[in-house]
Amino acid sequence: MKFRYNKISLLVIAVILFAIAFLLEKSFFQSQTRFQYIPELVGAGEIDIEEFHKVLHKKEAQLDEFLHHIARDLKEYGFNKLIKQSVLTGLLNKKGFAVLIYENDSLKFWSDNALSVSNTFSNSEFDNKVVHLKNAWVVVSSTHIDNNTIVGLILIKNAYPYENKFLTNDFQSDFNVPSSFKISRLKSDPSWIKKRSNGVNTNFAVYNNENKYLFTLVPASTILPDNSRLYFSENSPASRLVGILAGVYFLSLIFFLLFLQKLLQRLNRYIPTN
Repeated sequence: MKFRYNKISLLVIAVILFAIAFLLEKSFFQSQTRFQYIPELVGAGEIDIEEFHKVLHKKEAQLDEFLHHIARDLKEYGFNKLIKQSVLTGLLNKKGFAVLIYENDSLKFWSDNALSVSNTFSNSEFDNKVVHLKNAWVVVSSTHIDNNTIVGLILIKNAYPYENKFLTNDFQSDFNVPSSFKISRLKSDPSWIKKRSNGVNTNFAVYNNENKYLFTLVPASTILPDNSRLYFSENSPASRLVGILAGVYFLSLIFFLLFLQKLLQRLNRYIPTN
């Protein structure tokens, strides 16, 4: 009787674990189908990447020219006279630009305080072409004059840790990209970046005016080529849930195998031996 109780308990535990994992998996993928597999509802599939590049490259050219003039004026007139120029104010709202001047390694001037930047150039990551600040994604251009480093930033998208009616994670208006798009510095996986059947180009890799890769615009929800796999970012809640489900399924299998082992041991007792 004790054996029967232990054997049935193993089977019951295996079935319960399997049922829990199955129901969680079903609920999860139903929610993904409802909220992620309908890009038309979130504006996730229709942007003009060629137009995005035209806008970005125009901004890069304008900013490079602007930084050249700042470097010239800094050398000719000095720092104190330069920072009084009205042309350096309101750049972020007018053009989506910001200008920073580091003297040696210390930040001495910033055209706008809306962007969260480092007080030292060595800790700024501004030697990269694209930087994810605490509250924004920016493309970087820089030039040096004597012991000064002049940094120009092109605002791509706000990235506030939280949003309200005053703080919204929108793209800079000139780019005309829905806020539902995300930005990734990982180059696109060609298995899901492709032309859809209607001919719309969904390859949203972005390059600068020197044809160097910057970042990828990732739709908030992406249908993969075979419609059977979801794109999970590393350490996302979805990825963690998949790991938990795998663990529960594995435990279910272990208990079922233990049940089979007990059952076979029981049956062997009834097999006659020579």
